[in-house]
Amino acid sequence: MTMQDMIDYHIDEVKKNVESALDKTRKNIVFLSYYTTYRTHCIGLIPKLKEKYNVITAVSDVLNDEFEKSGNYNVVCRWRVFDRDNIFYPKIDIDGIDLIVTADEVGYDNGRIDREFFSKNAKRLYLPHSLVVPTSCNSPFMDYIAVPTTISMEGYKENLKNKSVKLLKSGYPKLTLAMENYNYKSQNTITYIPTLRFVDNDIQNINFAAGFCNNMIEWLLDNTNYNICYRAHPVNFLNNHKYYVSIKERWSRNPRVIIDEKMGNDFYNFSDFIITDNSTSAFTFSFVSLRPSFAFKPYLSNSSYESHLDKLGGIAHNFKDLKGLIDNVDFDKNKIEAIRDSILFHQKDSIECISSDIDKILQGEL
Repeated sequence: MTMQDMIDYHIDEVKKNVESALDKTRKNIVFLSYYTTYRTHCIGLIPKLKEKYNVITAVSDVLNDEFEKSGNYNVVCRWRVFDRDNIFYPKIDIDGIDLIVTADEVGYDNGRIDREFFSKNAKRLYLPHSLVVPTSCNSPFMDYIAVPTTISMEGYKENLKNKSVKLLKSGYPKLTLAMENYNYKSQNTITYIPTLRFVDNDIQNINFAAGFCNNMIEWLLDNTNYNICYRAHPVNFLNNHKYYVSIKERWSRNPRVIIDEKMGNDFYNFSDFIITDNSTSAFTFSFVSLRPSFAFKPYLSNSSYESHLDKLGGIAHNFKDLKGLIDNVDFDKNKIEAIRDSILFHQKDSIECISSDIDKILQGEL
């Protein structure tokens, strides 16, 4: 059997499984997970939609997690297949799907996968995986975007490639759910959350990325009395990137260091505050916990959200600055709450808001 034969067999199996799961009496919604990273963005929304619609979750990788169990049906579908040095992109097109919702964007094959995979005719709704960055601006593949904040709304209006996309003031379901489940108990812990490291197999780049994080952990251990939770970006720890493995091996036996590989927001409940470099996780953490987030940025940058990031706790350009921020940490919740309330859409009812928008989409009113 050739690789193409195997792909054709997979396509037939996926179509058969999905078609058997489609409901002829209700609208059919597919939550499509290309990667495993951002599934939690959909968890609160799926049970709400199941009250009215037939909801199918479609995954490329099986984790047996809450996402896969949350819909009426779960199907496995490969959007790409690796064969040594070759990559194949199966063309799956299924009739009867009314709406596809995703928090991912893959960008491959000139955008065809994002626009056509699973269905060429279904409407597509994108749930951004950042509170403040207008993710996927360069990919004209969506019909609707559920925009979470005034900052990201400005970014989409300015940079969105496809001006026909409808921007919905929707809030952030992941944040709403995290706020409902927040239960803080101090463990005298700082969580360090570096942003996504795009590290190849080049030794110099691996050493640079690992060295940056190792230096931060070592400095925090020497200059504070806190326990240190190290939380790499999920893409890095799920794929065991070499730089991450070296960090894990160095610190996993230190009693003051926690290596956090849990999906979701458990670390919110024990972190006194967080330190990041440029990760927008600072916003989700602070908006849920109303606790400070510090940014350590010894390099120049000009991100659109930097001024807002500074208000969450402060920006340090060197270790002297960071020491000052930590020694004088301000736990005044009112300051962060005011920032959150000024930029976040539908902080408490984002799930209901998006569900209502989906009703209008499926009824042809939006």
